Amino acid sequence: MEAQKQRLSQAQLAYQSTVLRSLEEAEDALTAYGREQERREHLQAAAQASRQATELANELYGLADFLTVLDAQLQQLAIQDLCRVTPR
Repeated sequence: MEAQKQRLSQAQLAYQSTVLRSLEEAEDALTAYGREQERREHLQAAAQASRQATELANELYGLADFLTVLDAQLQQLAIQDLCRVTPR
């Protein structure tokens, strides 16, 4: 009888441990998802700013050197690559 009580107690502890671990994993996953969504929003904002910088550099070409245009285009492409790699 005592052995059964101990097995039951151990089973209950194992169950509680499993439930707590599952809740912790779910919380971690939700936190990671939220961070990834925030990262994605920042990347999209950076991509928009980069497009505007490229447009401005193109408009100012002649007043500024071509290196400025190339640099703006390079930054825009780098951010676009980051946006493509980021999972949706």
